Amino acid sequence: MEERLNYILENFVHHGGFLENARLSFYQKIQNAKSMSIKEENNSVWKIIESFNSLRNDIAHRLDINKREEKIKSLAKLYWVQVELDPEKDDWMNKDTNTLLAGIIAYLIGFLTGFENEIDRFRSLFDLLVKSEKGLSESSSNNKTT
Repeated sequence: MEERLNYILENFVHHGGFLENARLSFYQKIQNAKSMSIKEENNSVWKIIESFNSLRNDIAHRLDINKREEKIKSLAKLYWVQVELDPEKDDWMNKDTNTLLAGIIAYLIGFLTGFENEIDRFRSLFDLLVKSEKGLSESSSNNKTT
């Protein structure tokens, strides 16, 4: 997911290489990506991404098993509400934690990939604008010398 966020941030700005030097946290990357969105800035998927990141951090720092289970339940509840699934009716979600987390990760990566497409469309329009501006500048320079 972080790779997807990096792509979004680096392709939205003119000189994405400088972002690497900024050493942004995952949370800061999420906030920046939300600020760049045309229509998804308030999408509740961002809360799921934040919840997943919190779980990821806790696992990396050896969170005790009870707290980890609570974080997984909290993440699952956010996900179920977002995708409008009922864990009582949709049995696959109760199979095991790994299956549940794999489904959530796939969903989040799909969301971020859609956002990447939005950024790519924006970038294409911006590049076209820059190209036309350069053409106008060159045309203006040629008219002054003739």
